[in-house]
Amino acid sequence: MDQLSYQVAIRQALIDNNEIESTFSFGIVDGDAIEMQEYRLVGEEIISTPLGELNTLKLERVREASDERVTEIWLALEWDFLLTRIEQFNSSGLRISLELKSAVLDGTTVRGNN
Repeated sequence: MDQLSYQVAIRQALIDNNEIESTFSFGIVDGDAIEMQEYRLVGEEIISTPLGELNTLKLERVREASDERVTEIWLALEWDFLLTRIEQFNSSGLRISLELKSAVLDGTTVRGNN
């Protein structure tokens, strides 16, 4: 997988498993090497989005203790673990955030709980 397709792989792994695992690992192509990336389940969280409030499953990337970056991912529970938000920040204060603003899943417009 590449640096973006792991997000689809996480979603598919959650859809395929009847039980939610506490960690996920994926081999990611990084230049000419394959890097193993691990993600852990943080828990469920209700988040406010442009779509309304969504019940989500929150994951966090597991990194080396010396790596000060934090990557968090929220997947919508009622929408087959659709990627809703991803945030990364580091010790220097840089924060990158992507958030779902609209989507159609299997012909249905994604909406929040409210």
